[in-house]
Amino acid sequence: MSQEPQPTVPRILVVEDEYVIAADLVARLERLGYANVAHAADGEAGIQSALKEKPDLVLMDIHLGQALDGIAAAEIIRSRIGSPVVFLTAYADEERLKRAQLTQPFGYLLKPFQDRDLHVAIEMALYASRMESERRRAEDLMRIQRDLGAAFSSQTSLAEVLDTALDTVTRIDPIDRAGLYLRDPGTGEFLLAGQRGLSENFARDARSYPAESKQVRFIMAGQPVFQAYSQLEAANPELIQQAGLRAIGVIPLAHDGQVIASLNVASSRSDEITPYAQHALVSMAHLLAGVIARLRTQEALRASEGRYRRLFEDAVLGIFRTSPKGRIMEVNPAFARMFGYDSPADLVADIGDHVERLYADPNIRNQAVYETVHEGGRLGTETWGRRRDGTVFPGKRYSWAVRDDSGRVIHLEGFVEDITERKQYENVLLENEKRHRQILDAIPDPVLVYDRDGRVTYMNQTAVETYGYHPDEVLGTRFLTFIPPEERVASWTAWEQTRAGSSIFLDTRRMTKDGHPLDVQLKTAALIDGRGDFKEGIVLHRNVTQLKKTEAALISSEERYRSILAGIQEGYYEVDLAGNITFLNQALVRILGCHDPKEVIGLNNRTFMDEEMAKTVYRAFNEVYTIGRPNLGFHWTLRRRDGAVCPVEASVDLLRDAKGHPYGFRGVIRDVTELAKAQEEKNRRERFQGALATAGAACHELNQPLQTVLGLTELALLTLPVDDPNRDHMERILEQARRMAGITQRLKSITRFEAKPYVGDTTILDLEKASAKKPEMD
Repeated sequence: MSQEPQPTVPRILVVEDEYVIAADLVARLERLGYANVAHAADGEAGIQSALKEKPDLVLMDIHLGQALDGIAAAEIIRSRIGSPVVFLTAYADEERLKRAQLTQPFGYLLKPFQDRDLHVAIEMALYASRMESERRRAEDLMRIQRDLGAAFSSQTSLAEVLDTALDTVTRIDPIDRAGLYLRDPGTGEFLLAGQRGLSENFARDARSYPAESKQVRFIMAGQPVFQAYSQLEAANPELIQQAGLRAIGVIPLAHDGQVIASLNVASSRSDEITPYAQHALVSMAHLLAGVIARLRTQEALRASEGRYRRLFEDAVLGIFRTSPKGRIMEVNPAFARMFGYDSPADLVADIGDHVERLYADPNIRNQAVYETVHEGGRLGTETWGRRRDGTVFPGKRYSWAVRDDSGRVIHLEGFVEDITERKQYENVLLENEKRHRQILDAIPDPVLVYDRDGRVTYMNQTAVETYGYHPDEVLGTRFLTFIPPEERVASWTAWEQTRAGSSIFLDTRRMTKDGHPLDVQLKTAALIDGRGDFKEGIVLHRNVTQLKKTEAALISSEERYRSILAGIQEGYYEVDLAGNITFLNQALVRILGCHDPKEVIGLNNRTFMDEEMAKTVYRAFNEVYTIGRPNLGFHWTLRRRDGAVCPVEASVDLLRDAKGHPYGFRGVIRDVTELAKAQEEKNRRERFQGALATAGAACHELNQPLQTVLGLTELALLTLPVDDPNRDHMERILEQARRMAGITQRLKSITRFEAKPYVGDTTILDLEKASAKKPEMD
């Protein structure tokens, strides 16, 4: 398969004797993208440079100030190498203009001229030159086919045919090497029957290819192949290098579906066989195959003539021949079918001398004749044809004039291609592009498309509204338009990575037309063409300015929220609906006997209570979930991480999402251990105070009889003799009565209590300490 040639920068030669003007013109050309520019200061130098460099276009000053003016130099250049010439002049008299016209220039530019005029003149001249070259090549191709057909029909020896074919092949640019191999029907071997330009060593080593060789399998596939030699796996690369071969073409010659020969061509001047040369070689191969078959057998002549006719009859393209006045001379079946006729005879009988009836607009026929006869024809002109039933269809017409030796037009011929499907495909592409643009315009984010140089080729409506620029102000400009200086390095780096095929995400800033900065998130994507090359870059801009402000406010709010939670003494918690802890503050971490929230996050709240308490807590949480109202205070007992029991007071409320659906619980937990101790102490004091009050009342009641006992006992002792045996008993009674009186006095003097341990865990009143202190004032 041949590789599609890469587009090249046109080679331009500037012939101008004024150095300042020439330098300015060269600079302007380079600014317009024509980087391959040469300069000559006079006519002679211009001719020499043109003959050496073979430029695609010559910009020639008419007044060169030398013996050889620009017109004479242009005539020489045009006649020798055919490069198109555009004249540059500030003024020109009638005589000079007539002389200039004889050189067939491709345009005039009057000094001074604008860059736009220069660009248009160059592009039009290059286009006209290409069209003229294509026309000439087509005429050359038809001439080659006619000449070969005429030569082959009169030649009776295979040697003559091979010589004619090889001589013709090596005249086709850039072919300078050729070999013709004939297939031996008995062995299947291909033998070199004739060659041009091959060295003796090369011709000797490549004189034959065995039937089982890779080369023969390659040829027998029946498809022409054109490649650079560097892409082939050659059997003898040293020999190829010595021969200086750079490109090769292998064209199998088939007859009646059988490959009977192979035309092998090569170039030492170019790395590719041009499309024109490929077409010429393939066309020649058809003729050559038939001639070889004719000359090999008596029946080959009839087969060749029949095959040539089949090419006409079976061609997919519609082939025609008409007189200049519009009479149908000959058409092939494809042409007849294209215009709605069953056969060529039906079309000729119906149309007759009025070929203009085959045009949707009959006046186009006259224009087509004028272009073909007087302007050298037009290759690939689109027009609209009219079928027999009156329907119209788009077609592409290739036509040329056939002249006799005197230059008189004998007839017009060419072919027509029905491009209905292509137009439908183009319309589908246009509709797809329209739909895609509508989709892009509907996207709520700005979208811009850049070419490989970073110039804007498209911006959607959101981009227009966001940045405040009209598309005319942006299209064709570099993407730096929107970028603040401090962001340009990072943005350019991202663009280079996008051009390399990467998809980039970038947080950056952009600037609106009125200078307002925007925080944006960029997402880039590269569009790659069919050859794998970067074509365009799509950049989605998401304006996150408000989002950034909202995030900053949320972060500030969250920091405030966490600061408050960190500062309160009560424990704060959040759990999901299953009771798994999702958040807690440091105060609750301490209450649970832990050091870091990470120790607790993810644990279920049952971890910190026994089974019975877990049931109590579940009922409280379930009640809140069921009725939807918070429980502002209930008590339970936590089991700390170290196993200690901690009484707490807690609240619980529902956590809801934006739609109001519950997704968890939250609340506050307060450690009430010290409060419980204080309450117990209070209760104990109250119990002691009650006991003391009762004891005081009892002392008051006991004191009167106790005083009577003391008095009577003392009186009895006074009356008893010293040796009375009851005296000891009476003294013992007196001692205990006095002790009891002391206790009652102390009980009566107690205003507070002091406790002391007794047996086991029992605590009793310490009378000594409680009665020894003075009452304290509140």
